[in-house]
Amino acid sequence: MTTILGAVCPNCQWSDFFKAQVCPRCLTALVDTTFPGQGRIVTFTVIRYPPIGFEDQAPYVVALVDLNSGPRVVGRINAKPEEVKIDAHVDFARETAGALEFVLG
Repeated sequence: MTTILGAVCPNCQWSDFFKAQVCPRCLTALVDTTFPGQGRIVTFTVIRYPPIGFEDQAPYVVALVDLNSGPRVVGRINAKPEEVKIDAHVDFARETAGALEFVLG
């Protein structure tokens, strides 16, 4: 199973996959952890007119994903736009330059 590296606050349970030293909510020192790489799509958008440098990749899907036992994250879905649905299960595929990529599960 592929996991996502992240951090969790032992005080208020805030979590994210970004590396940080201190919780932004309660200023408690964070603990490094891993989150399961499975989740579900909460909502998504299809990028048809991408920013400069991504023109050859359009159309592509960017989604808000609730990780199972983890935070809500934004990631790219590696699938055709017409295949992506709200509440679909996804699996973490890779992280590239701080961006998460998922595949339909």
